[in-house]
Amino acid sequence: MDIFIVRHPESSKNTTHSFSSLGDKEKLTESGLLQAHNLSILFSDLINNNIINTPLINCANSNRSIETAEIIAKSCNSNYNIYDSLLSTKAGALAGISEEEAKKSH
Repeated sequence: MDIFIVRHPESSKNTTHSFSSLGDKEKLTESGLLQAHNLSILFSDLINNNIINTPLINCANSNRSIETAEIIAKSCNSNYNIYDSLLSTKAGALAGISEEEAKKSH
């Protein structure tokens, strides 16, 4: 069995250098969508060349993770499962603020 761990591509919080919000609502940027599409092509090619089997895709319950899973699953003719237990550690008082704001206030 092969296991691949993929972190979501670029999301809006990455471009603003912000900590994750409490609601995990950040979506992928245009660049992130392209990165996810490129990942989907890679996995699809691996499947088509019989290097790996159709993957079981699990993702965190965040917009950016779900977007990534949807793109890869569609390309691989697969499904995905969403788990709250895969969510990132919460940033607490830093949630949703920029790194610069965090430096000033903490």
